[in-house]
Amino acid sequence: MYVTLKLLTSEAIESLSGVRLRVFGTAIGPILKRYQAVFGLIAALTVFRLIYILFIPLTPQEAYYWYYSLHPDWSYFDHPPLAAWSIWIGTALFGKSVFGIKVMAVVWGALTNVMIVGIVLQGSRGLTLSVRRKLALGAIGLFNLTVFAHLYSILMVPDSPLLFFWALSLFLVQRYLGNGHRGTFLLAGVALGLALLSKYTAAALVPAVFWAILSDPVRRRDLGQFFPYLALLLAAAVFAPVLYWNASHDWASFGFQFVRRSAKMKPPGLKYLGQLLISQLFILTPFVMILLAGAVRRVVSMRNRMPRGNFLLASAAVIILPFFGYSFFGLVKMNWLLPGYLGLLVLTCRLWAGEMGDGNWLRGRGMKVGLWSSVILIVLAHLILVIPDVPLGEGNTWSGWQRAARSVDLLLEAENAPEQTFVFTNSYKASSMLRFYLPHPREVYSGNIFGEPALQFDIWGIPDSLTGQNAIYVCDNRREYKNKLPEVRKYFERVEVVKTLEFRFRDRFPTRTIWCYKCENYRGVKSGQVSVPEATDRLIVDR
Repeated sequence: MYVTLKLLTSEAIESLSGVRLRVFGTAIGPILKRYQAVFGLIAALTVFRLIYILFIPLTPQEAYYWYYSLHPDWSYFDHPPLAAWSIWIGTALFGKSVFGIKVMAVVWGALTNVMIVGIVLQGSRGLTLSVRRKLALGAIGLFNLTVFAHLYSILMVPDSPLLFFWALSLFLVQRYLGNGHRGTFLLAGVALGLALLSKYTAAALVPAVFWAILSDPVRRRDLGQFFPYLALLLAAAVFAPVLYWNASHDWASFGFQFVRRSAKMKPPGLKYLGQLLISQLFILTPFVMILLAGAVRRVVSMRNRMPRGNFLLASAAVIILPFFGYSFFGLVKMNWLLPGYLGLLVLTCRLWAGEMGDGNWLRGRGMKVGLWSSVILIVLAHLILVIPDVPLGEGNTWSGWQRAARSVDLLLEAENAPEQTFVFTNSYKASSMLRFYLPHPREVYSGNIFGEPALQFDIWGIPDSLTGQNAIYVCDNRREYKNKLPEVRKYFERVEVVKTLEFRFRDRFPTRTIWCYKCENYRGVKSGQVSVPEATDRLIVDR
């Protein structure tokens, strides 16, 4: 199938080679023809992903951002708006569907691949065409030997557009360092603003850029002029919707991301550092991680002979080093470091292609074993998503919710007044999945119903009209979000289990258990201290 896709996309690229489109002053048609194999690979991967997302489930995080898109706003409690806006575009084009939610992730992934090629070609001017082809193909190959390159090309989450706009910023700053054009640097400011609209971690690029300028004996004089600071103002202008939203909501998002996370820091230890290292081994694959570590060592040792690599190395250091430092005190999620790897991947492929050395350390049997180990990990990662109810423990977040939504719908129909019965869960993820899969659309509330923090659901609030109504409470057995039944009971006169759904892989290995409770007479959000009798659970197991 892949060979067929590559042949078809190669023919398409050949037909586009005569197009007279120019981007950043460069004619696109000749570039497509000159690097046909590179863009053919990107096109083939893109077509494969467009087909693949037709067969994989929605994840809770994507469902949450889809729920964002149902409430258009300038920003949201725990993330800037670009993920939600992307999903809005996808569902506007393809309707409420898993494909509609995911399709823009494929687009962002393809654009990220293109920008990696752009960074490589921009930084290799003056080399022969054969070497530049090798560099471009090596960079795309190396990038797509990581799990995250594939994962964030099929999951529509904030990291998907962030990776593209981070790569675009690298390309533009590198171009400015080479040609000194002010307009290029101003465009980099716009790209930075768009990266910030994706995720706050894009702010880490700012010190990397100014360090690169300071370390360049020619460009550092530009810091005495106005345009570098105008670029920052442009970034702030693009980011203004998020600033406006935060100012209108008591700086809730900034407080959550920075103040609350800082408050969760613990005494120094190695627990979270170990977790971070394991997660990076998975997301990069051990083979690529070893290559990156080797490249960093080589680049640091020859930094004075490699000015083009200084900025890319700095773009990695400003995000990777702080998070590794934080991991001694708190949890660092595996995706937080990802943008920093883009510059390192380009540097590594330069070494591999021989631009900065003979690259012998990458040749031989060890490289073949490592390469195939990465391929196997990537294939397994793709298979996991298409196998129903695969038993991954806490790692499987997606199984069961479609069937649970159908059960909830039947329970609502059985109520005397379904329109006077609301639905809530114990987590924002479960609420979002139910909202997506419910056959008859309705709002689904979260832990804020019983006084628990609920992220964006706290911003949306709870209508006063819910007081006095009955409810269906849904929760599952994941340890991440405990079933706080004693708390729920404080807000209702009676709570009883009416449905238990058990999901197993091949009818043997447990994947998930989901419980549905009927709750009578909601007392409102201020009733949390009311003492109510312990209700008797009635268990009906549905296998």
